[in-house]
Amino acid sequence: MKRESYILILALLALTACSDKPNDEPSDLVSLDLLTPVIVAESDSRARPIEGTFFPYLNTTTYSKLPNTDYYVDHSISFYICEKRTFIPHINGSNNRLTYLRNYYSYRSDSYSFSWPSGTPQARIGHDIDIYAYYPRVDKTFDPDAVPFTTNSQIDWMWADPVTINNVSTENKTVPLKFHHAMTCIEVRLSTKYTSSIDLYQITLTDAQQKLVSSGTMDIRDGSLTYTPNQKTITITSSGGVERLPVYNDVNSLYRSFCFIMPEKEFSEGDLKLTFIYDRQYDNGWHQTPGRADFTIPTTFTNSEGNSVSVTKFETGKRYILNLMIDNTDLIEPLDFVVDDWVTNDVNLKI
Repeated sequence: MKRESYILILALLALTACSDKPNDEPSDLVSLDLLTPVIVAESDSRARPIEGTFFPYLNTTTYSKLPNTDYYVDHSISFYICEKRTFIPHINGSNNRLTYLRNYYSYRSDSYSFSWPSGTPQARIGHDIDIYAYYPRVDKTFDPDAVPFTTNSQIDWMWADPVTINNVSTENKTVPLKFHHAMTCIEVRLSTKYTSSIDLYQITLTDAQQKLVSSGTMDIRDGSLTYTPNQKTITITSSGGVERLPVYNDVNSLYRSFCFIMPEKEFSEGDLKLTFIYDRQYDNGWHQTPGRADFTIPTTFTNSEGNSVSVTKFETGKRYILNLMIDNTDLIEPLDFVVDDWVTNDVNLKI
């Protein structure tokens, strides 16, 4: 009886030892490697349109870096690691997996790093997987073919080319991802002509055809969008409710950037109008007068070669820049209108 009890105790000790062994990194799992830099940019108050294929931190007011200053911004990117040809999570928690890309700016140098709140993503050795990614991450988990989007928050929605890994191993755990813009961008670069202070509250885009889009879903496998174009207006508000506009000058070309990012849009002359709501301050800010200015978006822009081009459709992946000033008579004074490729080359990310 003593011998049997001894054997039983040994068995229980062995079982306890096995259960105490960490099970978050079983021998059949391999961690995916993360490489930087990652080319995604947003300010601390809103998502910015992507600038080229290299994305330093951009100052919220002037698009420029401040001297003798250190700061950083975290970008939320979501990854789906699925069983091949399905939306089934490869392992528990591998769908809509959050990562933060920290873009740290110092006036001395730039640096980038990843952090995974739920741990570095892993895959089972010998298995076949599909990997999807999009930016920016939404909180709830949705199937990759129906991630919800909205158009009133200046968010640059992006999707990545799907990547398939067959027979996962320690030799093929680094995955290249290529990001694309899912929408078009109307960027309004706004400044004031004179020194009186103008505090902007909101900008409203109005469509005479009433075919704007307020929300919908994005398929992050190919960037296709599903939506109903039945809105008359889209309104974006200033960060914190109000923002002071900079005074333009020819040397520094100061402006505040606001972006309507939405599905591509066809329009005719006179269809699209911008309305600016603001306060103008006098006498050291003690006296305020409400202001409103309207501006009709033109159908003629200047391309990257400096040629005048007719624009009747805001296309996916392109940015249409309106450089505008508010003068002392509350009129909008156009500087120039520019159309360019949103990115010269595709955005590249490797994990």
